[in-house]
Amino acid sequence: PPTATPSPVPTPAATEAPTATPTPAGPTATPVRAGTYTYNVTKGTWKLQLRDDGLFVLTDPDGNQHSGEGWLTEPDGTVSCGPTDIYEADFAFAAGCSRWKISGKSCKPVKP
Repeated sequence: PPTATPSPVPTPAATEAPTATPTPAGPTATPVRAGTYTYNVTKGTWKLQLRDDGLFVLTDPDGNQHSGEGWLTEPDGTVSCGPTDIYEADFAFAAGCSRWKISGKSCKPVKP
């Protein structure tokens, strides 16, 4: 009688070599969340609204709003915002960049 043909044994799939996860260079800060932050000065309160779309709005102590083109968290934890359409010594620069250190729901300008 004919002998039975053995069933083929499936070939195991090749396992891929693990890829190395790159190590970030230098310190990394927790990204600042979108939201409204305040900064009190002698004349009143500045409000910095960081929006989810990357834009931001500054409201000066007189209630006037000034828009900015974008913001991001720097490796040292400061937030870089700018440019804006205003100039205010120490923390807002016309056609330049404003830097703020965010802590909780308050922020403080970082002098250049």
